[in-house]
Amino acid sequence: MSEQIHQTFNIVLVGQRSVGKTSILLRFVDDEFIGNTNATIGLDTRDVNVEIDDQFVTLHLWDTAGSELFSSMPSTTYRRADGLMIVYDCTDLISFEKVQEWLITVRKYAPEDVQIMLIGNKIDLITQRQVSTIEAKNYADKHGFDFIETSAKTSDNISSAFEILTRSILQKSEERLIQPPPESPPVIVDEPNHSFGKPKKCCER
Repeated sequence: MSEQIHQTFNIVLVGQRSVGKTSILLRFVDDEFIGNTNATIGLDTRDVNVEIDDQFVTLHLWDTAGSELFSSMPSTTYRRADGLMIVYDCTDLISFEKVQEWLITVRKYAPEDVQIMLIGNKIDLITQRQVSTIEAKNYADKHGFDFIETSAKTSDNISSAFEILTRSILQKSEERLIQPPPESPPVIVDEPNHSFGKPKKCCER
């Protein structure tokens, strides 16, 4: 029996303050919901082991602050990311409009092939919704990344969000492994330069 490869992926959660990044992480890792969680200061990390399609994976999750101070967090955090979750609050239109700013930062610092998921959180607050599912889905489709709506409070789609993103990361990882190495450029050998005219014979003038 062949030995299974245990992989580790870094997933970073970004988005405006109070959209529910910490609540999403806690619901996924500890299956608990704490209303009015304290604002994240800087970066907080948690590890969780998952099994996706018979593959064992450790997810190293980065919970980030949503304040303007940390919207340009250390670029190394982005550079090491395999996946990014850009979270907005379905009941807060401004948090959705800010997604574009987060995406610009992500595109600037994260690896070119980082897998991105757009998450609309707090769908349990039905009567307070300000961002429609169709609008957000069209935005995600336009930019070519996954989209899902969640509720950290009721746990709706929380596990699915991480499963979908992890599967996308695994697929991209497998594609990199099977891609042939880039061809080396041909070696050009300079021919001797004989453009100096016909050699003169002895005693020719």
